[in-house]
Amino acid sequence: DLVPITIVGRGAYPQCAKLLHGLCSKYPDMSVIRIELAGSPTERAETEKFRFELFWYAAPSGPAQKAV
Repeated sequence: DLVPITIVGRGAYPQCAKLLHGLCSKYPDMSVIRIELAGSPTERAETEKFRFELFWYAAPSGPAQKAV
């Protein structure tokens, strides 16, 4: 089963990259579908916006499988 996940927030580009890298490292059962980064060079770095759209590959629904 696929579960769509959207994460939105604000921060400097290095923080956004660190967050995305950490998510992919900690949760290898997720795929990045879309990345949006928005900001202006004339504004402070903390006002940059990000949006990550992800898919989580969840276990199929149904009867629980027996442990081997």
